[in-house]
Order: sequence, then structure tokens, then C-alpha cells
Amino acid sequence: MAPPHRYGWARIMMLLAVTAAIAECASYSTVEESRRISDIPVPSGFTRTTPSPASFGSWVADLPLKPGNEILLHTGRVLSAHRYRVLAVVDKPLLFDEDLEQCVDFCLRLWGDYHYERGLLDQLYFFSTNGEKVFFSSWRSLQPASSATDVETLYHDFLKAALSWTNPYSITLGAYPLEPEDLRPGDCIIQTTGRALGQTSLVLDQCTDNGGHDLFLMGFGFSPAQELHIEKAPDECGQGGWFSLKGYFRYLETYYGDFGKPRLFRLWPIAAHS
Repeated sequence: MAPPHRYGWARIMMLLAVTAAIAECASYSTVEESRRISDIPVPSGFTRTTPSPASFGSWVADLPLKPGNEILLHTGRVLSAHRYRVLAVVDKPLLFDEDLEQCVDFCLRLWGDYHYERGLLDQLYFFSTNGEKVFFSSWRSLQPASSATDVETLYHDFLKAALSWTNPYSITLGAYPLEPEDLRPGDCIIQTTGRALGQTSLVLDQCTDNGGHDLFLMGFGFSPAQELHIEKAPDECGQGGWFSLKGYFRYLETYYGDFGKPRLFRLWPIAAHS
């Protein structure tokens, strides 16, 4: 092989630039080819955290992804104009053709689906408008004897009722406040200025470097009702499409500041389902 000086520094620099571009394309195609959230590559120097296999956080991190970045509305139409930075779209089709599954509603939909798919409906609860827990088992016992008896239909009826009465503010009344160092997959980031206005994001995955710095994949929904997508972090808010928590707070306050200051919540007691 000829020594490097025979090529000249300009050609060497060009070769390095091409190599970097190829590496960037390879990383991008890996994201594009990811079949599940847990397949999305973590930034260099970071390691994906591993929640307890039975936990809601583990279930969320293993959700499937749609091919492509198309977001469908509750009407079945493609969301054609939006300001999102879409890293991927979660492959969870909307259950209802009504404008129900907005931001906080989709987070609760996943919370419900986790219990339904794991056979844990007796433990499922949502929050009333006053923040009180409403359990599926209690709600079911109040239904008329003539109502549907198959579990799937009953679950969907309960979910539909819950999504109609809940909102980000009511979640803050009943859920469990978190400190930043306790944030993990399955937790919520809630903005609300009262009962009429709010926005909720869901932590979908987490990775950590040797220095204890965390990055997160953030699930994001909005109005009108639409499929949940993963918002891609700009470089100033994170790394490799993953957000730092401070970066995500800054991102929300910049683009969605009308909804209020972001706060952290967990849907289940802090010591449980870890």
C-alpha cells in the first residue's frame, strides 16, 4: 500500500469525511430498520437500562414500531402538516374513531393495554376527574347484567369511559410525583395549567453512560387524536435522537410552553413495579 503522503492531505480529509458520512447513514438506517423500541440504537458510550421484565417500563420499551414515519389520525387520514421531529411511530393503531386518544389518553391507553395483555385487569385503575383511582374490577361490578361479558369488550368500554373523563390535570392529582433521578421507562412528563389545558409525554426507553448521565426516548401524542410517535431530540437537547431530561424540559418549554412547566409523575406507587 502506498504511504499516506502520496494521496495528499486534501484526499485524506475527503476520505475521512466520506467514512463519517457512511457511518452516519449506517446509524440512520439502523433506526429505520428497528422493529421495536428496544432495537433503536443508543448513542456511543451509552448502555440501555434494563427494567424488571414484568414491569410496565419493560413492556413499553418493547413496543413495536411502524415502518416509516407516517402518523395516522383517528379519522384514518395521515397527519400531513405538523411541527414534530419524528424518530419513529409506535405500532399501536387507534382503538376508537372518535377524538379520544390524544396525548394523555394514549399514555393511559398503553397503561391499560399492559394490564390487559399481561392478564392483570384486576389491578388496572385509571384516575377520576378528582384524581381518585377507579379500578376496572369495581367499574365492572356496576355494569348491568345485560352488558357484554367478554373481557376484551369490557376492557375497551372501561378504557373509553376513562379517556372521556381524564385529563393531564387529574393525573397530577392521583399519580405519584417523581424526582428527576428516579425517572424511568413508563413514567409521565406532564404539563398542565388547569383542567382545560395540558400535555403529557411518556418515557419509552432509557440509556446511561459511565458517568451516570441519562438519555431518554420520549413518546409524544397531541390533538386531534393520533398515533403515538417518538420525538427526535435536536442536537442541543440530547444526543443521537435521545433527549437528556434537561434538554427535553427546554424543548417542551420552547415549543409547547403554553401548556405549563413540565413535571414528573409515575402512574403506580413509587416502590412497586420497579
